[in-house]
Amino acid sequence: MKKSIITSTIMLAAAALIAVFSSPAAAIQGACGDCHTMHNSQGGSEMATGGPYAHLLAGDCVACHTGTNTEGKAYVLSTGEPTFGTDTLAGGNFYWVADAGGDDDTKGHNVYGISVQDLSITAAEGAPGDANGTGGCTCHETLATAAGGCEGCHLDAAHHSDNSGTVTVAPWFRWLAKCNSGVADATHGVAGIEDNDWDFETATDHNEYLGVVGGHDATQSITNHNMSAFCSGCHGNFHIQNTVADGSGSWTRHPSDAVIPASGEYSSAFGGGGADSWDPTVPVARPAAVINAGTVTNIVTPGTDMVMCLSCHVAHGSPYSDMLRWDYTLMILDTTGAGQGKSCFVCHTQKDG
Repeated sequence: MKKSIITSTIMLAAAALIAVFSSPAAAIQGACGDCHTMHNSQGGSEMATGGPYAHLLAGDCVACHTGTNTEGKAYVLSTGEPTFGTDTLAGGNFYWVADAGGDDDTKGHNVYGISVQDLSITAAEGAPGDANGTGGCTCHETLATAAGGCEGCHLDAAHHSDNSGTVTVAPWFRWLAKCNSGVADATHGVAGIEDNDWDFETATDHNEYLGVVGGHDATQSITNHNMSAFCSGCHGNFHIQNTVADGSGSWTRHPSDAVIPASGEYSSAFGGGGADSWDPTVPVARPAAVINAGTVTNIVTPGTDMVMCLSCHVAHGSPYSDMLRWDYTLMILDTTGAGQGKSCFVCHTQKDG
C-alpha cells in the first residue's frame, strides 16, 4: 500500500511537470541540450563559444535564430543567400548585411554577432536620422556592440513563447520595448497582433501593426505603442514634423502613420473597388480599434489604414539598399516593365503605365 502511494505521488508529480513544460507558454520544442549547457564545457572543450551566457544558454540570440526558414521556423540570419519574400520572415534577413554574407551596410541593421559597426557611421553619431546624436540610451547608439545587439530592440525575450494573438501590454509585440536601465519598460512598448509563423506566409497570414495618426514623431517616443514611434526612437530626424507640409505645400518627407486617402489615385490602392487586398510587399498599419479587437484581415481599407515605416522598409535586412522591400530602380514613371503596379505604385496607382 505504501509503495502504491509513493508510486502514485511520483506519477502525479511527473504529470504536473509535464503539464508545466508542455503549456502554451513553453512553445520552444526539442532537447534541452539544443539550447542549454550546464557547465559550459564537455571533454575539455568550450560548449558556448563566446560565453558563458545568461540562462545557461549554449549560444546567443544569433546562434538560435540562424538557419533556413521552413514552416514553423524563426530564423533571421541565413548562412546561404535566402530568397527574399519566400523563405524570409516579416523582418527580412540579416544575410545581406552580415560579415559572412553580403556585408553591405546599406542593406540591414548592423547587429552585434552579425556585422561590425557601419563603416560610414560612428557610434557617437548614433543611428542614421538620430535626432539627438546619441540615441539617449547606450543600446541605441549602435546595435553593433555587446551593449546593443538583438536586445537593443527585443528586450526581455529570454526563453520566449511564440504564441499568436493580440499584444497590447508588456512584454509587448515581439518584445519591442523602450529600454529602462537595460530592461523592458512595462509602460512603453509596441502593440500589434502577432502571426504565429512570423509572416512566413504573408499573402494570407500576417502580422497586424498598430498605427496612430501622427504618432511617428520622435518627440512622442513610443507612448502611442505604434511601430513607427518605435522606429523613430532612433530615426527621429527622418520624420520629425512629417505630418505637416512646408510653406510651399510640398511634402519634405514621405508620410508615416498617415491615413491612406480614400480618394483620387489612392481610392484604387491595393486593388480598390472594395476588393482591396493585403500586399505582403507593402504592409499597412491599422487603427487601434482593429488591433484591440484582435482582427486579422487581408482587406486594406483606404481612409482608415495607414502607411508606416515598415510599409517600405524591413527591420532586419533585405537585398535592396536602404533596407527597402523592393528594388527602387524599378520604380519608373509610366512603366510597363517589372515594376508596374508594384511597390510605390500599389498606392500611387496613376504614376506607372
